[in-house]
Amino acid sequence: MGGEDLEGDAAPSCSDNGSAYEHATEELATVTMCPVCLSKPRDMAFGCGHQTCSECGPQVADCPICRRPIDTRVKLY
Repeated sequence: MGGEDLEGDAAPSCSDNGSAYEHATEELATVTMCPVCLSKPRDMAFGCGHQTCSECGPQVADCPICRRPIDTRVKLY
């Protein structure tokens, strides 16, 4: 058990880890950005639970994700 050869299970190189990190960072940025303008962070929530930025939120009557009428807007800090 102690002296097993792990050559077939090579660990990812530093460059692999770097690109995975960059990909994860880009994906996280996409998830946290407003789905309407795609440029500002989500900081306003609707009654349905979906979010947009505080500039786009007041301009939409229906949720851009689920299309339910917006009855409540809450600024997130």
